[in-house]
Amino acid sequence: MESSTKKHATLRRKLCIILVIALACVVLLIAACNVIVISNANHRTYDSADAAPTYPTALLLGTGPNNRFSNGVNMFYVNRLRATVELFRKGKFQRLIISGTKRPGYDEPLIIKTDLVRMGLPDSVMVLDRRGSNTLCSMQNARDVYHQSSLIIISQKWHCQRALYMADHLGIRAVGFNAADVQTYTAHLTHLRELLARVKAVFVLCFNSTKKQTN
Repeated sequence: MESSTKKHATLRRKLCIILVIALACVVLLIAACNVIVISNANHRTYDSADAAPTYPTALLLGTGPNNRFSNGVNMFYVNRLRATVELFRKGKFQRLIISGTKRPGYDEPLIIKTDLVRMGLPDSVMVLDRRGSNTLCSMQNARDVYHQSSLIIISQKWHCQRALYMADHLGIRAVGFNAADVQTYTAHLTHLRELLARVKAVFVLCFNSTKKQTN
């Protein structure tokens, strides 16, 4: 009986060690991918519209007007639109691609466009990318559908950093313009989700690069 108890205790210790090692590996993986994405975007995102370079085309990465957690106003959305209007008024772009999701009963790019027109952006400068179901699709569409080889990307800084990593892998010369971030409780859930999104981006793009090299 005593021997059996010792075996169970030894097994529990081994399992605990394995779990600790696995957790450490996951944390290191997330940290490494985030370092890669952040360092890649170093000195390539701008907080000031005056300091931002001028590009013929800007890409506004879409999000919904309603907070997905509370169903209130999505301040990420509000701040991205404000940043877009500020950039345009400073003459930093002449054409705007609005990229987002379209599904039955919901047309994100059109919602964004309607609000931007209300804020003073001319209808004529905007193009709607309704197939931007995620950031990578938005970047690929900018290159393959709208034939853009250079862009100024508009979103929050953390989102711009990931989009710039994608742009580099797609051969797009790009910079980011940082919309004001949000620091509410629900916003922090989005920030946590971004950590994992960066891991996915690194793995997907590295896999695609490796696949192209072997073909």
